[in-house]
Amino acid sequence: MEGMLMRRVMTIGLLLCGVLQAHAWGNRGHQLVAYIAYENLDPGTRAKVDALIQRNPCIGEWKTAVSGLPASEQPVALFMLGANWPDRIKLTAPKSKTPYDCPGHPTFLTTDGGKGADGRFSADIPPPDMTAASQITGYSDARRHQYWHFIDSPISGDGTKTTPEYTPNVLSELKLLVAKLATTTDPDLRSYELVWIEHLMGDLHQPLHDAQRFTKTLHDGDQGGNKVLIGAPETKYPSNLHAYWDDLPGSDSSLAATIKMGAGLNQGKAPNATTIDISRPEDWATATEALAQKDAYAAPFNGDGSQVDPKDIPADYHAQAMKDMQSQIFLAGYRLAGLLENGLK
Repeated sequence: MEGMLMRRVMTIGLLLCGVLQAHAWGNRGHQLVAYIAYENLDPGTRAKVDALIQRNPCIGEWKTAVSGLPASEQPVALFMLGANWPDRIKLTAPKSKTPYDCPGHPTFLTTDGGKGADGRFSADIPPPDMTAASQITGYSDARRHQYWHFIDSPISGDGTKTTPEYTPNVLSELKLLVAKLATTTDPDLRSYELVWIEHLMGDLHQPLHDAQRFTKTLHDGDQGGNKVLIGAPETKYPSNLHAYWDDLPGSDSSLAATIKMGAGLNQGKAPNATTIDISRPEDWATATEALAQKDAYAAPFNGDGSQVDPKDIPADYHAQAMKDMQSQIFLAGYRLAGLLENGLK
């Protein structure tokens, strides 16, 4: 009973943090995927990865951030920070009042997006120009490509009509980036491809980046749980289901603590070659979508409502979500290692 109470307290603590902008698994989750991948790379590929990370525009800032770590941990820590770069460029000015920026970044477009069925512009919808939407041109690209981060395959919760996912998306762009990595010769462009690949591997393995649910109340879709609010009726700034899943790895920004957590996860039994299967990323997406339907949209998130009170979330829901998070991050790390060894050989 005491353990169950502690889990309930932890769950509520996660929900009340008020995350305003979702990033799959949060910064820590992406860093964990990168850590596990790096630790399972062969020495030759690891050396190539180290050289490519040095070409990111933010490398000076990253070197400062890792300078307090033991020298032996600094290369993996730089790779971990690289995994966060595609999320961090979302926060550059004028999109954010507290921008993250580094010398070498272009002035990002504010018009990189498209219009939905309601006619409103959204950076989560690809622009009409599909060539521009999926372009891989390197660090000089003025597009943030926010629509690369998810696929949101439709699930109907109650027979409500659904709409198909947009293209490009996390799956289509990951496959394109992986193919380009194997043939690109320009090291700066390869560096760009590398950080996007390591990031999108984390996105693809977060269940609520692979699915969205349609119901009579949320007839336009719940945007991967972003529209499913979590908070008591009187909560002024409720969180949401997507943020709940993003925050499962924790929000501690300490690289040392994340490396320690990654080392613990990396003690697990390595997945077999059939499970890793780097030739079929579409199967990873299908399996992750099924996980969303089975676990992320389990009770109390399987109804028609758009808001859930934290006290109604049972401890076993959180326990299963934590188990899924650890398994998905572990798998993503091994698959990322496989993709990089194949693409950088």
